[in-house]
Amino acid sequence: MRFEKGRNKTGGKQKGTKNKTTLIFENLLIENRAELLSKAIELAKQGNERILLKLLDKIVPTLNSVENKGIDGIPNIRILIENPSDTMASNK
Repeated sequence: MRFEKGRNKTGGKQKGTKNKTTLIFENLLIENRAELLSKAIELAKQGNERILLKLLDKIVPTLNSVENKGIDGIPNIRILIENPSDTMASNK
């Protein structure tokens, strides 16, 4: 069978259709998002630098969207991370 030049492609998935595995993974993330976020915050507080940077990347606005900039155009950001041993000592 020979195809004509310039003939439109027919059949197949529509452009942008998600793969079944992607859909399953997205549903798992949506169903467990509260627990996953809590765990990520817990790990960041324990000093996991990689998680902390990922969380900050999502939480802290980009420099272009910040109106109140500090010295040299960099926003003033204050991050407080409690030491778990300090928290336990104050709860006694």
